[in-house]
Amino acid sequence: EPMSIYKAFNNIPLESVLMYSTVNPDSVTYYLENLKDIKLEITGETLRKLSISPSKKYHECFDYILEKKLNNPKMNLYDETEIAKEYFKI
Repeated sequence: EPMSIYKAFNNIPLESVLMYSTVNPDSVTYYLENLKDIKLEITGETLRKLSISPSKKYHECFDYILEKKLNNPKMNLYDETEIAKEYFKI
């Protein structure tokens, strides 16, 4: 699953990711070739501009959007914002 692979390797040094390739080369290859450069464009400021008060729901929303973006990397800020609106039902 893309989300679990992304979360396992994102924000750790590349050297650590490469060392893990001796244990699970398929996951590492998938991460490096497909997921490594995917980042959300949406921020907390984007949500505040939608009049959504800061809360722990921000993190849940970002994970929700990230999961969708990992399956559709061409998503842009507009797409992410529309998903956030859907998530918060606005």
